[in-house]
Amino acid sequence: MRAAYRTDLRRPLDPNLAVYGAYWNRGVACNPAAIHAKARELAPHIRGVWVVSSRHRDRMEPGVPYVIEGSRPY
Repeated sequence: MRAAYRTDLRRPLDPNLAVYGAYWNRGVACNPAAIHAKARELAPHIRGVWVVSSRHRDRMEPGVPYVIEGSRPY
């Protein structure tokens, strides 16, 4: 995993990706949710992904893209 992590650090950032997290990654909430909603309106080309802890994954609405914190996709 460490080698993969080091490799990922060298990858370029995706300029069309916005990553959101709220309240220790508990799901879509509060100010980050408002920013996400406005970003979808003003910049629909930006893909929004939420970071969620594994114990709160059941709070995610169907169709909302998310990654589990600490997972390989994260």
